[in-house]
Amino acid sequence: MFSMQGPVQLGMSVLKTIVGGGMAGYVIWSRKAEVLGLLAKPLTIALADAMHLLTVTCGMAIGGLFLVAAADVPYQMYSHAKKLRMSKEEVKREHNESEGDPHVKGRIHA
Repeated sequence: MFSMQGPVQLGMSVLKTIVGGGMAGYVIWSRKAEVLGLLAKPLTIALADAMHLLTVTCGMAIGGLFLVAAADVPYQMYSHAKKLRMSKEEVKREHNESEGDPHVKGRIHA
């Protein structure tokens, strides 16, 4: 009923939020003088500078999310391969279905 998949997905979601938001927050915080200086500039220059700031902020956030994805993709591949594996009971059941039940084969040969 409970598996490790739920907490791992929750952790990855929290990590994505922290990394993406942290990177964006860092860019805005490190350039707070530039952000506040937008108010004193003419509209066209302020819009151009704001778009540049937005581009840099989004680029940093996306870069941080790429780092998270680099850690998440191998785990997802491992998890998917693990889900595809059959248990010992499933292997036995499949063998019995393909080869026939050994008890029935024993009665036929006797």
